Amino acid sequence: MKLKFLGVLLLVCLMVIGASAVIIWTGAAGDGKYSTDGNWDTAGHVQCNTTDEVRVNTGTVNVDCDATVGMFRLAYAASTNACTVNFTAAAGFTGHTFTVTKATTELISVGYLGAATINQDTGTVKAYNGSGTGEIRIMRNATNPQSYYYLSGGLVSSEVIRGGFTGTNLGLVDTGGTIAANNIYRLGSYTTLYTWTQGGSTLSPGGSIGNTNVGQSGYEAKWITSASSKEEVQLDAAGYDTFHGAGNADLTLGTLDLTASYSPAVNSFFDIIKLDLKDTTKEGVGTFSSITTNLPGYFTAQWLDLDSSGKKETLRVTYIPEPATIALLSFGLLAIRRRK
Repeated sequence: MKLKFLGVLLLVCLMVIGASAVIIWTGAAGDGKYSTDGNWDTAGHVQCNTTDEVRVNTGTVNVDCDATVGMFRLAYAASTNACTVNFTAAAGFTGHTFTVTKATTELISVGYLGAATINQDTGTVKAYNGSGTGEIRIMRNATNPQSYYYLSGGLVSSEVIRGGFTGTNLGLVDTGGTIAANNIYRLGSYTTLYTWTQGGSTLSPGGSIGNTNVGQSGYEAKWITSASSKEEVQLDAAGYDTFHGAGNADLTLGTLDLTASYSPAVNSFFDIIKLDLKDTTKEGVGTFSSITTNLPGYFTAQWLDLDSSGKKETLRVTYIPEPATIALLSFGLLAIRRRK
């Protein structure tokens, strides 16, 4: 009987030890460094790594180390919360990676009830697990303020980047850096397109070969590129990166960069962007200010209505080698240097 009681007591102790804690930064003490002991309450001082859920409700936190957390929620507790998290060179984040990892979901919630701001100009911020549940959620609802993710450098990588639930933008303000995401959209209940104007970032599908969706059915977007934006496409013999737009697109500005790992045949074509139109009277327009490639030659680009329904459009690029290259291609003598 005594042994049975001790066994039950041990089991209870193990359950308590194994229970996941919520560790909260209130901005009340310490220097705001993510790696500094003594900044965090619940007696569980967070340093560089923890499997716990971490919340930042008020104050400013400077991430200055490699870190792995279970969930990362900002301005979570009340509408009066306001906080800032810096993944910046000034905070010491250069060369570091902040990864959100949890068994069932990977979630960075930028604002929940209050207003939160993330600044990133270096390093890598990642919420990505390969199962479709990695998400960076930039929150807003009808009664709470808009939160923002300011990206000017570094890499932000997530299976989903979304804003919600009202407002005219995603809350993602990009003046630089690289976005590697499978899905980018704004959640909410509405009947008109919202606009995502890509700023100075490079949009690059995740993985070696991947696809990025801008908008999705029911949450359509008008995707607009700017003069300093770039779309990065890898061309491999076995496949190539693609983009899918739900809504509409104006790709008049910016750069389309096509990097090949092999030598495509003359007039090889690639359907790199596909649109499902929300409004069939407004077609996709623009073929970028410039198209760059590591291949000897150039690409032409044109919009095509391949299914003749008026509801789908495809941006096709076609490879035109330099005249001196055509003979080399015919003999298989051209080697292409892969840039990434």
